Amino acid sequence: APGGKHWVTSALSSTYKLWLGGHVSTSRNASLIDNLCSLVSKCCDHKKLLLIATDGLSSYKTGIRKHFHKKIPRNGKTGRSSYCFPINIVLVQCIKNYVRKGKRYLCYGVNHCNIALGTPKAIPFLMKKLNNKGVIHTAFIERFNATMRSSIHTFTRRSRSVVKNTSLSEKWLYLFGGFYNFCRVHQSLKKTPAQASGIVNQKLTFEELTLIHRSIKKWTPPKKKGRPSKKEQILIDRWYNNT
Repeated sequence: APGGKHWVTSALSSTYKLWLGGHVSTSRNASLIDNLCSLVSKCCDHKKLLLIATDGLSSYKTGIRKHFHKKIPRNGKTGRSSYCFPINIVLVQCIKNYVRKGKRYLCYGVNHCNIALGTPKAIPFLMKKLNNKGVIHTAFIERFNATMRSSIHTFTRRSRSVVKNTSLSEKWLYLFGGFYNFCRVHQSLKKTPAQASGIVNQKLTFEELTLIHRSIKKWTPPKKKGRPSKKEQILIDRWYNNT
């Protein structure tokens, strides 16, 4: 991007190779990771066993704890409810080994894995359900990133097709993510990730994907005391009274 970089975060289901979503930001800060953790939390069933594998960034631990914790019932006692991290969810951070060579850092693979959240007792049960022969790594999302970079010219590291804002980059990201889930047959699954996860029964064409109509709920003005302001009344007349 002109004058800086765009950081892209994505989440992938290792069982079905299903892309869950992602976010784009100009900086790799806690807000970017927090938005991704919130997205993953909405896609997952918190009652089932869940293994989350990330890199060694400390913001993942904070975001996962924030969006996956559960309240402890007070049983009639007064005061704010306390929170705890569920025992059926495990966060494993893969610490990679980087060596500096000139102005660049070369990655030599995963050095060790750290159990950041959860209990180690749940890992053997989770390892049996993995499709990567019981090895915890982030290779699936790295392969998705490589496929995305080779398919979208604006996501290459050095290109003349630069993107000026993050909103356009995020639109490209979700356009390719929808094509990856519904239109592209995965080599190991022999079907699309959406078919493997049971979302659809057949492979969709790109035209069918882009023409899917989704009903949008009618916008309702927020309830406030007193009369609305002139700006609010203009919005109400435009989007609520005329629909």
